[in-house]
Amino acid sequence: MLKMPRVGTPVLLSAAVGIVLAVVFGDLPGAGRYIAVLQDACHAAAFFTLALILLVLLERSASTRNRSLLWRASLVLPTLLLVGIGTELWQSQIGRDAEVDDVISDLVGAGAATPFWWYWHLRDRSDGSARLHRAGALLIWLVLGALWLAPVVRCGLAYWRRAAQFPVLAQFHTSLDRYFITGGIQQQATLRVPLERGEWPGMALEEPIADWRGFHELSLDLGNSSEVSLPLGLRINDRAHNGAYEDRFNTHFQLPPRARITLHIPLNEVAHAPRGRPMDMTHITQLILFGRGGTTGRAVLVYCIWLQ
Repeated sequence: MLKMPRVGTPVLLSAAVGIVLAVVFGDLPGAGRYIAVLQDACHAAAFFTLALILLVLLERSASTRNRSLLWRASLVLPTLLLVGIGTELWQSQIGRDAEVDDVISDLVGAGAATPFWWYWHLRDRSDGSARLHRAGALLIWLVLGALWLAPVVRCGLAYWRRAAQFPVLAQFHTSLDRYFITGGIQQQATLRVPLERGEWPGMALEEPIADWRGFHELSLDLGNSSEVSLPLGLRINDRAHNGAYEDRFNTHFQLPPRARITLHIPLNEVAHAPRGRPMDMTHITQLILFGRGGTTGRAVLVYCIWLQ
């Protein structure tokens, strides 16, 4: 049996409260998609630990210690589901985002703790029933562990692919190529960007390789399959961007009907675009391609974006 004689119940309760407060108020330092992914993974780790604490406390409690292990384990998930929902509601009241994905991560972490606990309790038994239950617990633990780690692995692969294909900033050969793209639908090796929703419909390349020094031109390979010209806009901003139109690079152009063209943007123009300061070409953070007036029901095809 798993015992924790050196850790008293008050210490475990204090640890549980500390974990909940860390979930509600804690933030990992830094910026980028990997921070959000790691934050979600930390949610799972936090609730894995909370589930273990709860299982220990249930085992120590006089009112539940004589209950079956399965009964105690079945109490953990609904309890921590309520805790997870409660932490998100708490966050929503203090100006932070309440996210369903966080609750899912909480459940994955809590769910992974239960088969781990089950396996540990049966580790010394050699009868056939115990071996079968250990195998089932191990299988469930591995599946939930894979769900826990899959977003982290995918994030790491996306960052690796982003670095490996540089100076190509965007291409669309695999699902990883869309990791840093918002907007658009991937079709084979093309991103089809509908221009029909929102005030400025389009696509955004978030968090590209930030250092554009040493290159002289940004190129975009674009297509228009419609019978009319598409009025498009392009904006680029750096980490210091203050949100103002004058504090970024902006340009507008027409994409001819039934055409595929390569648009070339001199990076010297990008570097001198913000009013009153130079663009920080070592910290480019966003590129947005969008439709302007008269594009409703149309779409622009994006084949590739690269530096040269």
